[in-house]
Amino acid sequence: MSTISGYAIQNLSFSYPDRNRPALRNINLEIPEGEFVLVTGGSGSGKSTLARLLAGLLPEFTGGRLEGGIAIDQRSLFSLSHRERVQLAGMVFQDPERQSVAYTVGAEAAFGLENLEVATSELSRRLAEVLDFFGLAEAAARPVASLSGGQKQKLMLASVLAMQPAVLILDEPTSQLDPAAAEEVLSLLKRLNEELGLTVVLVEQRLERCLHLVDRVLVLGAGELIGDCPPTEYPAWAVAAGSPCLPPLCRLFAAWGDRHPPLTIRDGRHRLRRRLALEPAAPPPSAREPVRNQHSGSNGLHWQRVSFAYPGGPEVVHEVELGIKSGELLALLGVSGSGKSTLLRLGAGLLRPQRGKVKADGRVVYLAQDPNDHLLRESVEDEIRFSLRLPARADSLPPPAGSEEDQLRHLLQQLDLAEVRHCHPRDLSSGQRQRVAIASLLAVRPQVLLLDEPTRGLDYSAKEQLGLLLQTLVEEGVAVMVVTHDVEFAARFASRLAVLSTGCLVSQGPVPEALEGMLFYSTQIGKLCRGIRPGVHTLEQALPLFRLEGSDGCE
Repeated sequence: MSTISGYAIQNLSFSYPDRNRPALRNINLEIPEGEFVLVTGGSGSGKSTLARLLAGLLPEFTGGRLEGGIAIDQRSLFSLSHRERVQLAGMVFQDPERQSVAYTVGAEAAFGLENLEVATSELSRRLAEVLDFFGLAEAAARPVASLSGGQKQKLMLASVLAMQPAVLILDEPTSQLDPAAAEEVLSLLKRLNEELGLTVVLVEQRLERCLHLVDRVLVLGAGELIGDCPPTEYPAWAVAAGSPCLPPLCRLFAAWGDRHPPLTIRDGRHRLRRRLALEPAAPPPSAREPVRNQHSGSNGLHWQRVSFAYPGGPEVVHEVELGIKSGELLALLGVSGSGKSTLLRLGAGLLRPQRGKVKADGRVVYLAQDPNDHLLRESVEDEIRFSLRLPARADSLPPPAGSEEDQLRHLLQQLDLAEVRHCHPRDLSSGQRQRVAIASLLAVRPQVLLLDEPTRGLDYSAKEQLGLLLQTLVEEGVAVMVVTHDVEFAARFASRLAVLSTGCLVSQGPVPEALEGMLFYSTQIGKLCRGIRPGVHTLEQALPLFRLEGSDGCE
């Protein structure tokens, strides 16, 4: 691997073409060699822009105005050739579809090595090593398009690691991975950092997965560096700054008055047993009142013993019997490749089952994993107006009172898009693009809403806003189904959970019962309270159940 002393960033500012406000403004920092750095902040704060600048991809591939500089080993990053930059820093993007260039899995993993003219024997060794590690060796001859979203993300990471860069930059690499796979990838990153001295820059919103692994936390806000601290000091910083970017475990102990919240479940359980006195036994309170649906409940979607296989492959959905009805939110969990997205496409009518049938009552709309599939217009406003002007259908909910302009303003406000209404959707951050796609779907007033990984790319505040919006739709009589790896979101907002494994439905039921006893599909609070207070899975449930003894909860 290359030898570098690290990054030195001075007075760095960057503006995209035709954007009035800089994406980054006056960033000054150093990242020493071998450091594991977490970059976090709200959607649109400039995290992905900083990652792309560190990889040397901007402004070469997008244009824009760059001020200040980035030096590596006292050499300007932008004085290096593109080949030198690639060998120095490898980047894994948030959207694996954008990074894929080859047809088969093996060809994709080998693409970078071939461009670096690595010898055939060395190429074969590296390729076998990374594909074996990520469990992709048997899929080497398969088309990349046949992989699930999570499998594609693992393939992109494998293809970058095969080039053995000195710096690894990752933009939300676990956003499409199930909890177990995410832990596997993050553990690998920690191993690479500790055992090989690899510098890792990780952009991530899901802090509960990684805060305890990193050496340092950088926080961006509106394009500026607003926080820079060790992970042990980050919770106190976030509380003082009023930041919503704080894992549930840290939020719980901070709410109890702990000035130094634990970062791991192990530490949290140790403190809980030592420092908390349980209140008299009482049934755990619900995180929210159950939805009281005022509608008839006739609208919904039902998969009736549905089976499906892609051409030439095994069944990916097998004999699934599942239904959702108006006034409920069903969250579907399962490992990457278990058939969740396929089941959703069958429900949307994009695929036809080989056996069984899908029965829909009411207008069904579907949001794919990649929001770019839905974005076709020149501005956010035009995207939503296009949907508002689609012909009304008898199986849609009645439109709200008010003009088209009133409905447009309402959707922009609901999804926090008012400030970017005139921007091109593809110039926005991933989280903002996700919200634009959701707004365009809501504009057609669906009776059934199917969402595939809707929290991907969203920060804590945006996820809370989305969850409350979905609850409002449920109360209006919409049937909502969410495919997600975000157990925290599912526990907070779903009324029912279902789990899919190798195409089979293995469990379903109300949220508390479905989560009880699960190890990997569990929330941070559920893991904290396991065996101490059963049935507690969310922050809202845990807060009133315990009282903190002592001054700050730590010694």
